[in-house]
Formats: sequence, structure tokens, C-alpha cells
Amino acid sequence: MTKYWIGVVPKEYVNIAVEGNFCQVCNGKKQFIDKLAPGDHLIYYSPKLTITTKEKYQKFIAAGTVVSADSFQVEMLPGFTPYRKRMTFETIKREVPLAEIRDENAWKSVRANLRFGLMQVSESLFVTIYDKMMTPGENHFNK
Repeated sequence: MTKYWIGVVPKEYVNIAVEGNFCQVCNGKKQFIDKLAPGDHLIYYSPKLTITTKEKYQKFIAAGTVVSADSFQVEMLPGFTPYRKRMTFETIKREVPLAEIRDENAWKSVRANLRFGLMQVSESLFVTIYDKMMTPGENHFNK
């Protein structure tokens, strides 16, 4: 059964993931990445630009589909070997500011879960955000 997720990751790391066609969440902890299965859909939300900045970004910036069941490790920095899974990313038309979905009832019921770094969301909330990332007013999401 397909699941829909939002991963919370600084923009600089999302850019690396998109370029490398992988997903990584929750500082690369295996128990979190292993929640994602082939065919699951993930949207990345970036609360800030970098891990070290306090400057807010607060946008949904990437979307894609998990393609591998197995997680793998890489050495990102000496002594830091996060777990990842292979993923294909869509070419989005625009990043979506959080302010554009704040009033959605489905969002209000899950927003507190952002602090966990990975949260499962309803298909309808996922599609709402995804469609805003594509051409506004048109339904682009295909399961």
C-alpha cells in the first residue's frame, strides 16, 4: 500500500539528495529511512536553508518516489555514515511557502509532527502540496 510522507530537511541537504537521486531523513537514522517503501511518495519541507543557520526558509521544495527497498550507507563526513534509499524526483515548477497551506484543515492536524523529521500524511494533503509545486490549478499527481 502506497504511503505519503513529508521529510523535514534543510534546503542544502535536499539539494544534495535531489542531485544524487536518494532520500535521507532524520540525520540518516536507519529506523526512519526504513519506514519508506518502494512506491511511497515523499515531499521535502525545508524549515531553513542550512543546518547551521537560524534563518527561516519554510518551503516545500522537492517531491519524488522511493524506488528501492534496501537502505544503504555512505560516508558523508568522517565518522558520519547516514542511511539512504534510492529515489526519483519530479521536476517541480515552484517551491511552495508553508504559508500557502497553513489554513488547510489536513495540515493543521499534522503540523505539530514536523519536529519528528519524517511524518506520514494523507494522500489528499500530499496531493494538495504536490499540485501547488506544479502548475497551480491543475492536477498533476499520478500514483
